[in-house]
Amino acid sequence: MTTKPVSKTKSKPARDINRIGRGKPGPGRPKGSTDKVTRDVKAMILGALEDQPGGGRQYLAEQARENPAAYLSLLGKIIPKDVAVTGGMQIQIVTGMDPALGEPGSN
Repeated sequence: MTTKPVSKTKSKPARDINRIGRGKPGPGRPKGSTDKVTRDVKAMILGALEDQPGGGRQYLAEQARENPAAYLSLLGKIIPKDVAVTGGMQIQIVTGMDPALGEPGSN
């Protein structure tokens, strides 16, 4: 009759692998939600814009004229990045502006 050798080490109790806090991260923020700092900064920016005359509309129009690169950068950040276009589209390319009229001109 053969016998198996007996192990002298004790087996460790099974760990609860679903417990949060012992090396397992929690669920985190929901997808698409912002953290508190980002929310607070956005609220401050919007508050400062509302404090401008006309609710900020005049200020933004002024920035579009005086700082077009910064204004267009701002627009690029707020316009949706994925836009689906269906159907036909006609595009008109304007090559110059008439400074006297402030409108597209023929150059």
